[in-house]
Amino acid sequence: MLNHHEKLTIRMIEQQMKELDKRKTSDGDILKILSDFVPDVKYILAAGGIKEMRLCLKENPYFSYFVSLVQGKKPRSVMTQRGFN
Repeated sequence: MLNHHEKLTIRMIEQQMKELDKRKTSDGDILKILSDFVPDVKYILAAGGIKEMRLCLKENPYFSYFVSLVQGKKPRSVMTQRGFN
């Protein structure tokens, strides 16, 4: 189960990613800008249960996109060419 700090981290990443998407920031730059969050994301993925993480990723598409970048994967649809909205 995710604790308050982990949920807060997810919300912060979600908000940062929304702003970076508005600016059309490249994936490489996103990883550089948000590099301090990478260890937290890896920990959150390891700490969360499978069902909880699936729900979390579904409810937070920008966080989900960042997770895919951290894992070195491109999202299947590349979030409709990064047009999340």
